[in-house]
Amino acid sequence: MQAVITLPLQPGSDGRYDCDLSLSAAAGHYVHVEVDQGSLRALAPCPNATRRHRQPCDCSFLEARDGLSAYAEPMGRLCAARNATAFNSADRHMWLRVAADQPRAGGVVRLIATSRRTTCHLGWKGTETSITFSGNTTGLTLSSPGYPRPPASIRCQYTIDPGSYAMVINVTDLDLAGPEDCQSKDPAARLEDSGRLDITRMTLGTWSGKQQVVVGRQLYAMVSPGLYSLDSVSDTTMSFCGKKRPKAISVPPYSGNVRVTYHSGSSPGRGFMMKVEASRCPPADLREPSGTVFLNNEARNCAFRIFAPDNNTITFFLGDNSYLTQSADCKDGGLEVRDGPSASSPLLGRVCEPSMVRGFYSTGPAMHVKFWVQDSNSYSRIDGYYLTTDQGEVHQQTTFLSEEISGPGNSFSEKIRAGRGCGGSIHQDQGVFSSPMYPAPYRNASVCRWDLYAPGARSPVLAFRAFDLGPITSCDTDFLEIFDVDDDNTETRLARFCGQEKPGFVRGHSHHMAVRYTISVRNGGVGWLAEFRGLATGDQWHVVDTWKTNPNL
Repeated sequence: MQAVITLPLQPGSDGRYDCDLSLSAAAGHYVHVEVDQGSLRALAPCPNATRRHRQPCDCSFLEARDGLSAYAEPMGRLCAARNATAFNSADRHMWLRVAADQPRAGGVVRLIATSRRTTCHLGWKGTETSITFSGNTTGLTLSSPGYPRPPASIRCQYTIDPGSYAMVINVTDLDLAGPEDCQSKDPAARLEDSGRLDITRMTLGTWSGKQQVVVGRQLYAMVSPGLYSLDSVSDTTMSFCGKKRPKAISVPPYSGNVRVTYHSGSSPGRGFMMKVEASRCPPADLREPSGTVFLNNEARNCAFRIFAPDNNTITFFLGDNSYLTQSADCKDGGLEVRDGPSASSPLLGRVCEPSMVRGFYSTGPAMHVKFWVQDSNSYSRIDGYYLTTDQGEVHQQTTFLSEEISGPGNSFSEKIRAGRGCGGSIHQDQGVFSSPMYPAPYRNASVCRWDLYAPGARSPVLAFRAFDLGPITSCDTDFLEIFDVDDDNTETRLARFCGQEKPGFVRGHSHHMAVRYTISVRNGGVGWLAEFRGLATGDQWHVVDTWKTNPNL
């Protein structure tokens, strides 16, 4: 089915023309819109001298969005300053807006809208583009249509509901014709010209579309200042536009749907392929330098091990959302962390109470973690973040594999790091980390460095939950520095903190942020606790830089 749409640009009493329309196709089809090049001359670009508008198509334009309203995902803007192009919806709906300041007399915009059969589907399910994980379905392999030779200029959108499962997304292949940071000098034009893969966690606020999520969260933070946190500014979409595959992306249970949106661009590469796995418990052995572990009461009983390279130590931290129903002697449930690879390794700590934010620090390259609940109907949740580090002094330690058995073969000797919890690299979209051994005093003269890498065209934003480096008189020897790190490893210092006054938000401008903590033997504070989130890059976030933070955070 095809329709020719003609829009005469007749201005209103204020001298401006503004019209929007919604297009819908039948189920199993998408909307294709071609724009007549000649009619775009009626949409004059902004004058060069204007200060109000920063892009050429901000005054008069044709705008397309991938959905039914002005809050749907933007696909781009056209005007006389840009060549005509075609727009394709990911689903069966498209929203268009034509606006003009002082339109030219006799100006007309002409469009040709066509309903086309979709090539986007979950393989074995015909034209279905959504899936819910359950007892029978806990895995999915998803790829771009026609992989590894996708057609040009197509858009696809898939919805994955993890339900009560924790979910891990592994992008196994990525070859998209676009800049690695998904940025260009003309953001409104880039959307249809380059390849792009968006992975969006559909959490609170995402009903309004990507750019409007922030507005909703900003308003929520303003009317509820006591609840102001990183959730007020963090984005829920990770965007990938080049060939660099991200690390595994973890999604907690009961966190809402995950939406995967793919656009092949005008010159597509191989496209993408990903494997999505859902489970109650994490893998038995975790060997990445950093990672995330999500558990809830549905898991009932889980045990896993975290391994680091030789001469490394491990930090395992419980996030703010972690909770367990309190029970005497952990009879009804708890979390147990041991300093070694087995259930009989030395105990680092056991937790069975609602207040759970804390860290566990190994002395060697292995850690054993056990989680259990007796009643699956009682609410329990673990948001765990781990990282490994090779920083700190080395000494020798003998570890016994069993407390009951003695004799040859029951022990091994290893070199361990004295700087437990000192630094590491984190490749995640969110996380928690702290100074060494927080909140215990740490008075080893050290310089610890954490490198934070935010995936998906995002930059880290850092917030401190606690901060105490001792009296201000020790600022020359005990202090914390934060750096923005460019792709060529050029470091720009963003901030330097000391004393006991808690800092506000610190926002990076690249995908890499470094935190360097210098400690002396005179350190008189208990240290610091920080959390971070990925923040979407782009001008829509400039308002974040001007906000005042809540000192009671």
